[in-house]
Amino acid sequence: MTTMMTMKTAELVNGLPIWIKIISVVGFPIAVAVFFMAQNAGMLPSPTARLLQILERRTEQFDRHVKTTDDLTIGLRRAMKIMCENAAKDDADRRRCGAIE
Repeated sequence: MTTMMTMKTAELVNGLPIWIKIISVVGFPIAVAVFFMAQNAGMLPSPTARLLQILERRTEQFDRHVKTTDDLTIGLRRAMKIMCENAAKDDADRRRCGAIE
């Protein structure tokens, strides 16, 4: 009877990932404790450190985007000023185009 019971248990865990088999042997609290100890010892990467790396990369991308947007805005203002000066009929109108900067 015992061999039949162990065979059924073996059949239940057959095909499952190794981490589930380990948890079934040592128990959930022990597995969690070992996980946190390994993470604290530096054997496993910290999710916080990974998130900080992603955040830094996104911040750099955003900074590049802001610089590109600023450069494009400056170019558009120059073009608007030139168009304003070309469309101006007299010197007073041309002086008002100086406010576009």
